[in-house]
Amino acid sequence: MDVASVVTLTLPEIKAKKGAKIKLDSTFTALITMESSGATLTYTRSTNNGPHEIIIRVNVDITVDDPILPNLTWVDEPINGCHIYKATLVIENVSATFNARAFNAIVFDESNKIPRLVNTQVN
Repeated sequence: MDVASVVTLTLPEIKAKKGAKIKLDSTFTALITMESSGATLTYTRSTNNGPHEIIIRVNVDITVDDPILPNLTWVDEPINGCHIYKATLVIENVSATFNARAFNAIVFDESNKIPRLVNTQVN
């Protein structure tokens, strides 16, 4: 089977100054009912409308008939500019049922005394 189940969540554009830290958090819930050759969770970033570049990619352990619950937290320190982040879960060679999923960012920079929350969520 050459089918892959893919779900991607995209955050709204985040403006950040040099030295800012952006804490990214994602969670997904998926269920598969047959063997898969593997799964990956990837974060990418586009800066100033450039191409999306991989920030981090991790392998996800999967078990048939058990919920897959990949969660990932990552702190990014981008350059000055406008950034768009994506979180993508790919489950190879199987059709999966995706349930709850969420992706959010908290922006910490010196110009804001209170961190800014940016999120997207699909239930």
